[in-house]
Amino acid sequence: MVPGYRDVRQLGAGRTGRVFLATYEATGAHVAIKYLNATLRRDAEFMDRFRSDTHQLVEIDDPNVVRLYEYVEMPTRAAVVMELVDGVSLRTLLTEHGRTSPEAALAVLKSTLLALAAAHERGVPHRDVKPDNILVQADGTSKLADFGVVVHAEEPGVPAGTPAYMSPELWTRHQAGPSADLYAAACVLFEAVRGRAPYRAYKEGADAEPDVPALRDKHLVEPVPLEVAPDTLRDLLKRGLAKDPAARYASARQFAAEVEEDAVAGYGPDWEKRGRRHLAEQATLLALRFPLARTDREAAAGIRDRMAWMPRLPPQLWVAGATVVAAAVAIMVSGGRLPPGPGTILMPPPETQSEPEPAARTTRTTPPTRT
Repeated sequence: MVPGYRDVRQLGAGRTGRVFLATYEATGAHVAIKYLNATLRRDAEFMDRFRSDTHQLVEIDDPNVVRLYEYVEMPTRAAVVMELVDGVSLRTLLTEHGRTSPEAALAVLKSTLLALAAAHERGVPHRDVKPDNILVQADGTSKLADFGVVVHAEEPGVPAGTPAYMSPELWTRHQAGPSADLYAAACVLFEAVRGRAPYRAYKEGADAEPDVPALRDKHLVEPVPLEVAPDTLRDLLKRGLAKDPAARYASARQFAAEVEEDAVAGYGPDWEKRGRRHLAEQATLLALRFPLARTDREAAAGIRDRMAWMPRLPPQLWVAGATVVAAAVAIMVSGGRLPPGPGTILMPPPETQSEPEPAARTTRTTPPTRT
C-alpha cells in the first residue's frame, strides 16, 4: 500500500500493472492507484525515464488529462496515485457499442489532442495512445491517462507500445515522440468511427492473435484506408496517418485546431455538443461499470440492512429518519465530504499527506479539493 492511502478494491489489471480504487486516509476521498508490474520495475531504462517524466507530469493540471498526484517508489513496489475518473474506457465503449458517431469520435480526438499538447509542451510524450487509455465520463467528456507507462510487445525486436497504433518511425527507428503520439491519435479516430483500427493482421489458424510482422508492414507501406471513413474525417486521417512524420501536423495544438475547423465545416457549430451527448448516452448505459458504482451500491445496501433491524416507528418519525439516512448515504458516497455540485469527483484536500517509508522516493503535487 501507498503510505497515506487505503486500497479499497481492484478496478482492473493489464500488461503494465494493476489499478485499485483507494481512499485518501485523511479525508476518505477517492483516488486511483496504479501499481506498476514487476516487468516494468526491472526495466532500468523505463524506470529512469519514468522517474524523470513524473517531475513534469505532476505539474500538468488540464481538464483533458487524468491528474497525477504522486509517484511513490519503494523497494518492493512502484505506484502512481492519480485522479479517479468515474467512467469507462473508450475501449469498453467500442467493445460494447461497436463504434461512435463521427461527432463523438471528433470530440474524443480533440480532447486527446489537447491532453497531448499539455504534455508535449512540457517535453513529455505519451508513448501509448490507444482507446484503453482514454476514459469517458457520464457527461461525455474524456480524459487521457497513463502517460509514459508502456511495455514492449511480446515479440523480439518490437519497440515498446501497442502495435495497432505504432507509427512507422516507431517501428523502424524506435523513435517515440510527439509525432508518433499524433499518429496514434489518428488511429484512435479511425477506430472510433469504424469500430476497428486502420491496419489489422492476424496469424493463420490463430484465434484473433495479431501477426505483428505483417502489421508492421501495413503501417510502413499500406495506404491509409480513407475510402471507408466519413468524408469530413478524410483530410484529418490522411495527414494524421502520414508515413512521413514531417507530413503530419506540426503539433497537437495544430491538429486540434484543424479538428475544430473541419468539424464545424462538416457538422455545424454544435458538433462537439452533439458528440459529447452521444458519448454520454453510450457511457451511461455502462454506468454499473463505473469505479464508484459498486461503492454506491454497497453503501446503500449497508443502510438498507441496518434499517431492517430498526423498530417500528410512527410515520412522522420515519420521515425524519429518512432525511437523516439520505444525508448519511450522500456523505458515505462522497468519501466523507458532501459534493459541491452534480457530477463532481472529490479529490484529496491540500493537507500534507503521511510521510512514506524511509526507503521510498516520491514525486508529488498538492491535490486540489475537486476536479
